[in-house]
Amino acid sequence: ALTVVVGDLIRVKVSGLILNNSGANRNYTYKVIIGAKECLLAQGTVVSASATDKAIVNVEGVVAVSATNLTNMTLQTLNTAQLADGTAGVHGNYSQGVWTTSASDFTGSQTVTFAILSSDATTTQTFTLLGYSIDQIT
Repeated sequence: ALTVVVGDLIRVKVSGLILNNSGANRNYTYKVIIGAKECLLAQGTVVSASATDKAIVNVEGVVAVSATNLTNMTLQTLNTAQLADGTAGVHGNYSQGVWTTSASDFTGSQTVTFAILSSDATTTQTFTLLGYSIDQIT
């Protein structure tokens, strides 16, 4: 948990690979949560099924606690379609963002969470975490 004060900026960065070996196309939703407030971004592109090819996923969430009654959150993704090992792909076609705001008080001890949700709960989808960071800037 983080101890949050007015003026804090919390940045969550996640990088990884999605293997969708489910046999069907899937959409993914990315979520950053602070306390009970969620910021959700549904991926606008489909990750096609493949036994070997993976989609690159880079997500950044920002939480700005401006006052005890004003917190803004943003979430951005920079993804590729699935790619074969060693093959270059276009990132820019899959860039998206969303924002949300809350009048709730997020100062004090807060848990920050990141999650990925699939459009279907099959066990043949894998997210490989390459790295993450949670930075608190006061």
